[in-house]
Amino acid sequence: MTEDQTPAPIETDDVVAERAPEPAPGGSHQVGRALTARGLTLRSIRGTVFGPVDVDLPPGVPGAVLGTQGSGRSALLLALVGRLQGVGGELTLGDMDGIRHPHRLRRATTVARITDYVELEPLLTIRECIDEHCLAEGISRRTGRKRFARLEAAVGFHPDHGDQVSSLPVEDRTILTCMLACLRPADVIVYDDIDSSLTRPQLEHVYRVLETLGRLGHRFVVSALTSAPVPRGAVVVELPTPGHDDLPAALPTRPSLED
Repeated sequence: MTEDQTPAPIETDDVVAERAPEPAPGGSHQVGRALTARGLTLRSIRGTVFGPVDVDLPPGVPGAVLGTQGSGRSALLLALVGRLQGVGGELTLGDMDGIRHPHRLRRATTVARITDYVELEPLLTIRECIDEHCLAEGISRRTGRKRFARLEAAVGFHPDHGDQVSSLPVEDRTILTCMLACLRPADVIVYDDIDSSLTRPQLEHVYRVLETLGRLGHRFVVSALTSAPVPRGAVVVELPTPGHDDLPAALPTRPSLED
């Protein structure tokens, strides 16, 4: 991948006009804007990373990017939320041009997980993870903890906040990661390799959690292997298996949580 295709920093400022309104406590409504891509493509000196890809995500509708290992799923998720440079084609969120104004797109979206790039710190406690996310997103700890408590009540997930992330079963770590990504209102939240290390019943449980979070206004776009189930009602984008002359390049640098 060339230098101008490196992931852009994940922005941390919190008060911006482009972000979706926060759902009322315990409320249930669709918020956000349509996410549309036409001919979205990323190429490197090694070949095509992904694309051309067309996406039509109506407001509030979840998405799923499916493909084999090396098909460009992680890169596509980063591109959809404005965190990958060098992307061609058209990308809009509502009336916002995400190609011309990637900073605005980043402010309106959130990354929950990108494999090997954006992950929870395993040695932190859950309480420390909540506080760290609040700091990164410019949210007061008081506000962030209240929002997390509301999410716990809605999802029915009540972990011990003193437990380390590394002590949690993978299903609980997945749910925790999703909930932390919901502390800041956003039009789109991306979660890479959501099926990783999960059994089918565990993945289906995670999808039920995402459905609950979706009713609160938190819309996820996930990636998974082609053989994995997808969230109910999701718009599916399936990436082709790369050929020998069309190898995707690995992301060269870790996206930053700071400006």
